[in-house]
Amino acid sequence: MPAHCSFAQAADAGKSPQVQTEVQSKIQNSQDSTVDGDKPAAAEKIIVKPGIPITVSMQTEDLVPTDDPELAKKQVDAYPDSAEASFIYAVSLTRTSRVEEALKEIRRARRLAEKEGGPQYFDKMIASYEEMVKNYPDENRVRYGLAWAYYMKAYLVARQSKKQQEYLEKLKQAAAAKDAAASNKDGKAAPNWLNAWATPYMPKDKDGNAIKIPELKTGAEAPHIKGALEQSAPSVVPEVKKYYQAALSNLDELIRRKPDDVWAIAYRAHLNLECSGDLDSSMAVWKECAQRFPDNPAAYFFLGEGYLKQGNLKECLSNISRAIALRGLSK
Repeated sequence: MPAHCSFAQAADAGKSPQVQTEVQSKIQNSQDSTVDGDKPAAAEKIIVKPGIPITVSMQTEDLVPTDDPELAKKQVDAYPDSAEASFIYAVSLTRTSRVEEALKEIRRARRLAEKEGGPQYFDKMIASYEEMVKNYPDENRVRYGLAWAYYMKAYLVARQSKKQQEYLEKLKQAAAAKDAAASNKDGKAAPNWLNAWATPYMPKDKDGNAIKIPELKTGAEAPHIKGALEQSAPSVVPEVKKYYQAALSNLDELIRRKPDDVWAIAYRAHLNLECSGDLDSSMAVWKECAQRFPDNPAAYFFLGEGYLKQGNLKECLSNISRAIALRGLSK
């Protein structure tokens, strides 16, 4: 969380093109003045509203939350290893037609956050956004950022527990393989190496057994898509569910306040799919979204991915092509 620049003040700054221009200028000035060990330029004050000064220097604690992708990208360029800069950039991209870039940057922000503290990394950011929402309840951009911060927290908690499960499973498999090798005296051939290696990562059938690679189905026979709740260790499921629900609830409130926010609608369905694995529900939302907003590429992009998961390559390509065509006409 910025030491000198609150999310509330940053949100106000985001409303003013003049302020954003000044912030961009200070990013450049800071980069130009920091050479071979020189100290960064001294922090300067910007008055975004009467009586509300914010400090803008290009220390990482002074990153500016913004929904301007160009400004957000400048911050990422200045601090390429900052999870917060990457997060700000990712959220700004989700308000544009550049869906693939947004999802890529979200994954990058998650990886950086894992290195910088794991699930706890977003605690201060969530607290700051929550305070901002209390003070500015009608500022939908802040609520949108809060939803994404809760999502990142939920994802990292689930991811951490999954990695622990995978590690324990590998230990069990190694022990089982050692025991099997020691007791294998009947000359039977070893199991197919590909399926043996892939077992922990493959989808499971109704009995919990890994589906062998040649047996994978598509379309109506495709295996169930597991959501984060199913993939998390039982001990963390309540926590993961709580944070996902907080993310979805904030998007619900945003959509209630602004029913035509196509980005919130499309990405809410995306987050819900990641949480629950309920592809049919999300597909229904994206189809309705495509009907309501036929000139927006987001719904078509997600529909394309959904059809791919269902094994319907024809509809996948049709929707992805539509998304690409519309993206060329969008901002």
